[in-house]
Amino acid sequence: MVTGPSAAGNKSKLQTQLLPRAEKWARESGAVFEADQIAFIHFVRPLRPDSGPTNYLVFGNKTIAPKCIVKTSGVTLDSGLSMNEHVSKAVAKAIGKCMALRKIRGVRPAQMRQMHPAALVPTTDYAASVWYAPSRIGFKRHKVALKRVQRLASRLILRAYKSSAMLVSQNEAKLQSVSDRLHEHVSNHLTKLCGFSLDHPLQRYILWFPLQGSSFLSPLRAVYEKYETQPEPEKGLRVSERPSWVMPPWQTLKGSVLYLKPAEAVQLRRSLRFRGAYLYYAAAEMQDERVGAAATVKYLITSGTVKQQMIAETFTCSVVTAELTAMMYALERARDTLRKTAHVYVATTSREALSAIEKGHKVGGGREVFF
Repeated sequence: MVTGPSAAGNKSKLQTQLLPRAEKWARESGAVFEADQIAFIHFVRPLRPDSGPTNYLVFGNKTIAPKCIVKTSGVTLDSGLSMNEHVSKAVAKAIGKCMALRKIRGVRPAQMRQMHPAALVPTTDYAASVWYAPSRIGFKRHKVALKRVQRLASRLILRAYKSSAMLVSQNEAKLQSVSDRLHEHVSNHLTKLCGFSLDHPLQRYILWFPLQGSSFLSPLRAVYEKYETQPEPEKGLRVSERPSWVMPPWQTLKGSVLYLKPAEAVQLRRSLRFRGAYLYYAAAEMQDERVGAAATVKYLITSGTVKQQMIAETFTCSVVTAELTAMMYALERARDTLRKTAHVYVATTSREALSAIEKGHKVGGGREVFF
């Protein structure tokens, strides 16, 4: 991508600077580019005298004409970035799904309601953080179009009459309003973006917001300013950084995890006693809206407490995270106090925690502890 004051100048930069570099890299690496799959588009401000189509690009002995609409990663972009085309296609696809679901008969409203978040919401709200911004021009038109899908969905769930009021049928069907649903979707996504590492392009873009002007806000900038208190509740206090991965993708811990039945666990514990191995027990507990983690150690006939403490509130910490924290206490004590040749086992009753360890770099819950 290149930027500049005119479309012709941008086209010249692409043709003389970027495309030759791509062709050179293709010759040296043996890669083959499909010229038919390459899209060429100008993003311009409206009513500019030089905003019309420019000459063709030439790449791989083929000509590439500029387009007014391109689709990338499931998002349809137009030259004015109005996102009208994307919302129109999403609404048309969602209405088609409503018509298909309408053929289902004999299903209760409670079960039919499950179709809404499973089939319709992913279609209408896909990449909402790209095109949703309450303050941007044209959003009211998008909202009206999305309400058409909401009206059809609520009538479909209740099998209500066509003349039923939307607010009544929406409340009876127990559906979130369009605004509330998009608000929750985008604000949660924005919070995840703010948790990226500092070298991530989107994280750097967010940090540059104070240095940018306010004449032409991007959707992300407009959403950030509206929900700024969520990713940054206090000045200087931001969402903690989420690690990019917890371990290298080529490593695995599947061989380090054992799932044992009670009788097998007792037999293993007895054998470890005679082998002189160190056995740690990790556990978590939720009480009085707080979460605690503890670890104990048993070696031969002696036992003791490694560490135990309250770590968080119940609404900010899951049981899986607490179990992994307890296992972390045990492993840290073993690393700091035992010789490298010692045999160490950590026991827990949480299958979720063991499953998280098996997933490795793909783990979701307790990711910050596992790192």
